[in-house]
Amino acid sequence: MNAEPELQQVVEEAAAGNVNVTLTKSDNVTEEQKEQAREWAVWDSITHPQEPEGSGKFPFDYSANHQERVLIISGEATLTPDDGSAPVVIQGGDFVVFHRGYSLVAKSRVTLMACPAQVLRASGM
Repeated sequence: MNAEPELQQVVEEAAAGNVNVTLTKSDNVTEEQKEQAREWAVWDSITHPQEPEGSGKFPFDYSANHQERVLIISGEATLTPDDGSAPVVIQGGDFVVFHRGYSLVAKSRVTLMACPAQVLRASGM
């Protein structure tokens, strides 16, 4: 299955400010998405600076005109958006796109593969 038209729709909705995060649950992640992620760097939340220290919480801010794609390898995180919208729970196997303008606090213990943000700057996906 080629997800390119669906991906383009998500990019357009995000550009219009209608989407902050796109979550594809593990059962629906495509082989193409998994293959892309194999080339990405591995990141582990345990090594990320926490606020306050030792809390398992850390802020992320995608308002600097970039977005990021990640494939969760293991663990679980609760993402609490700064805008007051409903929290999002991500788990091992999920594919997530954080769109420009999204700002959140994550409480997690996850390991993931992340596409370098600079690849996604300005031009979208």
